[in-house]
Parts: sequence; C-alpha cells; structure tokens
Amino acid sequence: MTTVNKHIAMIEEHLQAYKPTDDFSIPRKLILSYMNMIRSALIRQMKGAINSSYYQLVDCLEVRCLERGCSLGGYTIKADDLKYIELPLLVSDMSPDDIKYLGGADLNSKATYLGIDGFMNLEYSKYTSKMFHYTQIGQKILLQNLPDENMKVLTGILLLDNPVDACNWDDETIYPCPSDYRLQVLTIQHILSAYNIYPDEFNNARQDLQSMNVAKPARQQQQTVEDE
Repeated sequence: MTTVNKHIAMIEEHLQAYKPTDDFSIPRKLILSYMNMIRSALIRQMKGAINSSYYQLVDCLEVRCLERGCSLGGYTIKADDLKYIELPLLVSDMSPDDIKYLGGADLNSKATYLGIDGFMNLEYSKYTSKMFHYTQIGQKILLQNLPDENMKVLTGILLLDNPVDACNWDDETIYPCPSDYRLQVLTIQHILSAYNIYPDEFNNARQDLQSMNVAKPARQQQQTVEDE
C-alpha cells in the first residue's frame, strides 16, 4: 500500500509506453478519479466480506447543532438540541458496510444506527431511549444521546468514495486499497480503454474490468475534469 502521489506517478510512468502522440497527457485529477472508480468496484465485489484495508479512520468529524424544526431530505425534523455531522460521499450501494464505526475517539462508544422512523420516535422506546443513536439522511448523520454532550468531534471508520475527501488526509496518507498492483493495472487498463488504446499486455485486465461491470467513461466526463 502506498500514497496517492506514488500511485499516480507509477501509473503515469506505465502510460508513457502507450502515448499516441508526443503531447498526449492525462490530468492527475482524472487519474485519481479512475483509481477511485476501480477501488469502488472492487469494494462492491466484496460486499459482506470487505477487506479492512479499504476502510479509513476519520477522526475529525465535526459535531454541529441542528436548527429546531427543519427539513432534511424531505423529512421534517423537530428536536431540542439535535446534533449532526456531515460525511464525505461514501461508496454507493454498500450500506450498512459503508459505516463500520461511528462514535468517540476511544472506539468504545459506538453509536447504533436507526432508520429515520425509529430515530424520530426514539423517546418512546422503553429500553433504548437514552442510548447513543444515529440516522443518515443524505450525507448528514443526525445524532441523539452523545456519550458526552460537549463532544466536538466524532471518529468514523468509513468507506469513502474518494479517500482524499477525508478531513485528516494529507500527502503522506496511505491510499486505502490492499493491492497496489491490481489497482494500478486496472486503472491503466480503464484509462487506455477510455482513450481507445488497446495494448495486448492488458487483455486480462480488460476482462477483469468487464467482470466488475465498470462502464467505459463518457468523453464528456473526461473533458470536464481536463478543463478544471
């Protein structure tokens, strides 16, 4: 496992052998987006038995206070001193595995997930009304009964769609994927396929991509990233 910058540098080095023109180049941001796409596809293949190396420990999720009586995701929430955090985008279609842990930094005060109806009626629960719970609406996580009402931040063990979006990410952070080789080969193959370059050396990787149902990206998406 290595950093994003090292992954991108190695991918760029391999791509040099397949440049159709002297001025051919791919933005580093676009390479990262392909890496994330491949990583997410690999994660979805493992649903129910996800390698722990795909998760990130994010220990800087700021706790905020929600206004009394507001609408979120079509639901009207009315509560006194209800708190929430906002998460970066998680890998889609992976609930409940996308949030392995949410709670205090000690990793011993885990919040329990409730659906929106159960969360809104938590006060009527005979046995759990005082326990630490959360529910999710979009990228907002609503919280009730924090272990310490003065808590400023929470810690999460999460499957982020773009690992770089973590609030504690820096250039030395290890990119969360257990196989550097597979990630790089599949990313290179996806890029070559997107640009209609098909070296024989990547036939096997192409078959892997097809088996994961990773769609060939639209040129419009590439142009948008390249223009940024």
